[in-house]
Amino acid sequence: MIGGFTRSESSVLVEGTELSILSDYDLVVIKEGLSSRIRLDQRIGERLRNIYHMPGHPIYEVIVWRMKDLKKLPPTKFLHDFHTAKCLYGKECKDIIPKVSASDIPPSEGLRVLFNRLHGLLIPFSPQLLYSVPDTQQSRHLMFETVKLILDSLGALLILDHIHFPTLRQNVNFVKKHSPRKFSKLNDRVPEAFELVEQALEYRLKPQREMEKNAVDLWFKARQMALSTLEIYLEELYRIKSDTTVNMVRNLIDSLPHPLTINLKATVRNLIGQKEFNPKFLYKRPWSAFLGVRILTLCSINRHGQLNTKLLDEATNILTEHTGFKIPQSSTSDLWTILKDHVIKNYIDPFSPHQISILSLL
Repeated sequence: MIGGFTRSESSVLVEGTELSILSDYDLVVIKEGLSSRIRLDQRIGERLRNIYHMPGHPIYEVIVWRMKDLKKLPPTKFLHDFHTAKCLYGKECKDIIPKVSASDIPPSEGLRVLFNRLHGLLIPFSPQLLYSVPDTQQSRHLMFETVKLILDSLGALLILDHIHFPTLRQNVNFVKKHSPRKFSKLNDRVPEAFELVEQALEYRLKPQREMEKNAVDLWFKARQMALSTLEIYLEELYRIKSDTTVNMVRNLIDSLPHPLTINLKATVRNLIGQKEFNPKFLYKRPWSAFLGVRILTLCSINRHGQLNTKLLDEATNILTEHTGFKIPQSSTSDLWTILKDHVIKNYIDPFSPHQISILSLL
């Protein structure tokens, strides 16, 4: 077992004698040869299905890795997860885990985590939340994804400074004492950044229903914090400054690396519906296009529920340009929902260890 539960950072809401588990159980199986993840999923699911969990959020995740896959995993997996891993069955695996330090973590890992959290931020949100009081489960899911984005925005900035600790509390304490340069840059853009970090850590470690009442407001602040973090990454890694959200998205799409395997996977999908091979599709960038559309969709709505048609049009153009997907004629509100559903359905993380087996086959 890895993740928040083994780091004593799981989110469990305590109300009287009742426990509500917000975090999921991250379970890893390491073995030689191929294994059936589906079969393991079913067997573990049968044992965990009676445990309360937050609707819309999985109670557990099963990852199956082969021994040779360990060499390909991001360094943060070893420093952040396996540092506190607990062996539930079989042999202890810490002896075979590579020894890494914060200096071994590439900047792309900070981006990977940030992109994943932006994806999570989009899932529980809908414009309807701005016009009515969200129910308890909606507020809780929104709050949970929001605080994860805030804390991982901080983590991404520390990685950019070659700093990383196994636990969230250590990251926050380090910033509180030392205020590293990249976080100071964020503070210039978002003056309440550290206040947001402390609030997020408090909820993550000890969720309280009272804090969930501010989930929508915090969602918008977390969005701004994450976008500012992306701007800092572009400035530090590529010396690119963006004056608008559209320019930032275009710069991201043009600057990010695009593994050939991802393009090949998209090409295979494309060929299924075509009689002739289209070589141009090899040069398109479906993964970063979905990332750009996700950011534009997130940014296209303000606190008053107003939709920015310019950002939605840009998202539509990027999606068509890089993936060939054409959106039917729709109202502005329907367009927002179509874009959200499409990027969630087609989400793929090219740096994720979950994709190792698939990508190696391609």
